[in-house]
Amino acid sequence: ENNVPTVLSKLQKWGDYSSYGEPVAPSRFIPMKTPLSPTLLAKDAEESLPNILTLPKFLAEQLALGRKVGLIIDLSNHDCLYTDGVPNDLERVHVRNVAKSVPNVECTDEVIAVASEFWSRRPEHHIAIHCAYGFNRTGFVLCCYLVEKCGLSAAQALAAFAEARKPGVKHERFREALRRRYPSDDADGDVEEDLVSHLGVGQGRHEGHSHEEKSAHCKV
Repeated sequence: ENNVPTVLSKLQKWGDYSSYGEPVAPSRFIPMKTPLSPTLLAKDAEESLPNILTLPKFLAEQLALGRKVGLIIDLSNHDCLYTDGVPNDLERVHVRNVAKSVPNVECTDEVIAVASEFWSRRPEHHIAIHCAYGFNRTGFVLCCYLVEKCGLSAAQALAAFAEARKPGVKHERFREALRRRYPSDDADGDVEEDLVSHLGVGQGRHEGHSHEEKSAHCKV
């Protein structure tokens, strides 16, 4: 296995996807695709790729939204692709996961432990998390956090992630693996409406951080 990063062989696909989502309520996790160093992009990349993401660009845009990102969790199975412009005060943890493979319990336990320890020290900061494109591995791991630390059901967690990073976890086998890991009696049809009314998902996006303030109980 030569471990060539998928995004470097599929740059157009990477560039077509939106760069990042909203914080996944009720947490301060921000899902995103992997940033790339400018040295990995062609000089005319901005003309052919609609959504270019570099780390300095991401951090600046989050700061403009009032979000200070203090940690990045990398779920990819290759070396870091954005070594340019990493601030000294930005922490980074690499929890390797093979592309298209459902993260195992050891992986999700590690991410949950890393996030919990970070927020015990820096509770007002956000954590950015990514795989290659920021949907399947990222969504699965975030949903595990929402279930284990925030008390959501698997169906509620999937709906919360989908609201924050549309269209959500894309592969059905990832969604089914989550439901098997955390079985419940939730009726999927009522889940999204329940999330909106109880957690403020989909509300308060441009009215401060009301939906995030409800999340303090699940970030420790």
